This record gives sequence, structure tokens and C-alpha cells, in this order.
Amino acid sequence: MVARAISSLLSREPDDMAETAVLETITTAHPSIARLAFNKLHEHRRTLLGGNDAVEKLVMFLLVEYKRVESSRNDRESTVDIILDWLSDEVLRGYGAGEFTRDGLLERFSEDLCFDILRQVGASWGSIRDENTKAILADFTGHFVDALAGEGRSALEPLGSLRFRLSLVARTKGPGALTGLLDRIVDGDVAAFELVAIAMVNVENWTGFETNRQNLGFDTEEWRTAISIEVRERMAAHLTDEFDSYPIDIDDVSNSNRRRLAIFRARTEFGFCGATADV
Repeated sequence: MVARAISSLLSREPDDMAETAVLETITTAHPSIARLAFNKLHEHRRTLLGGNDAVEKLVMFLLVEYKRVESSRNDRESTVDIILDWLSDEVLRGYGAGEFTRDGLLERFSEDLCFDILRQVGASWGSIRDENTKAILADFTGHFVDALAGEGRSALEPLGSLRFRLSLVARTKGPGALTGLLDRIVDGDVAAFELVAIAMVNVENWTGFETNRQNLGFDTEEWRTAISIEVRERMAAHLTDEFDSYPIDIDDVSNSNRRRLAIFRARTEFGFCGATADV
């Protein structure tokens, strides 16, 4: 049944019965069984690599399933990670074969999902040498750079992916392309400067034998590269001083504490804060 479903999803031998049976298993079974089903499907898919199969139908099948279970990503037995891994592989194949374009992917997927796919393909072993991976990352980097050339703080959106987009610019265009890239947007705009500082705060996950915990970190290198020192010093002086002596609890990952840490780090760099702790 799995073999028939995969052949059908690759448009080799249409088999609605097999697709329906597999889909019913995935959508009605316990998540642990659904994970096994996806692993079995993906395993069989790998045996068919090397052909010229169109992947659009398979991609849409995976996309629908990803959206269905996306809200369960924090559940230990969720299928989100398996689907995203497989979906990223197929999107890369389709892009390399000319089935998908950058603009087509942005239109079909959410921008956030495109970012997740790019993270996935860029993190895989051999991605530095893979021509398809280099091509899709460079293509999207051009889109990001064009967007950052827009007017006002709206050019920074979506803020949640700003650090990733900046790191992609540095990876594909070289570190020099990132130098002072955000100066024009934040210089003279305190709100925009603060937003970028907040975007530099990341949540780090720590997993132990029996515990999982999170705490806040700050991407100092990207912050200091994307905004020149002259602009950082000038704008940091205009940020609120209400957190200058505030005890920052990095175990508090709330949005309000992310803002506290961001402002504290931006002002501490130039001695505006009385505190000296490097949190």
C-alpha cells in the first residue's frame, strides 16, 4: 500500500485507493503510529530517487499534512519534524528541476514556512557543496536584500526571521555584505533600532536527561556587524533607561523580558547602564 501510494503521489501510477488508505492511517492513528507511517513512506520514496519524477503532487500532500499538524510542534511525538525534513528535500528537488520558482514558493507557502525550509536545506550535510542548495539560498537572499532596501521599519518584517535572513546574506554573499546593512533603516528611528535589538535576542533550548529548559541569548556578532558602531552608539543613547539597573533574568523567555535584555545589551555596550553584568 505504501509503495502504491508513493508511486501515485509521484504521478507514476495513479492510485486513489492507496493514497486514501495511507492518508486515513496518518490522520486517524496515534501520533507515534503516524510517525512510523511517514518514516515508511519516506523510506520507500528514497528507493525511487534518481528518476525524473515530478514532485509537485507529493509536495502538496506533505504541505497539507504539515499545516494540519503544525500546531503540535511542541509535542514530543508530533510528526512536524519528519514532515518538514521530507518536505524540504522535495522542495529542493523541485526547485532544482525547475518545477518551483522562488516567487512561486513564496506565493504557495507562507514566508515563515519558506524560512523553515531554507534553514533545513542549508543545515544538511553537504549543503555547502550542493549546487541546488547554493542556488536556492542565493535566490532567496536576493529577495531578502531587496526587501531590506525598502523604506522604513516595515522593511525589517517579519522580525522573527531577521537574524536568519541576515545570516543567510553573510553566508551567500560573504560577511562584508552584512556590514552596516541596517544603518539606513535604524539611524534616526529609535523604534526601528529597538526592534532590531529585540530581533537579536534568541531563545536557546537546553535538553538534559529529564529536563528541558530555555534561556535568552543575544547575537552580539550579527548585531555589531549589521549596524555600524557609530549608529549603535548614537541610537543606544536614545533608548529608554528604565532597565539600566534592572536584574535581567535570562530564564524568563517572555516577550517583555526579551525587550528588557535587548535594550540592556544595546545600552551596556556604550556604558549607559550602571550594571556591568554580561548577561
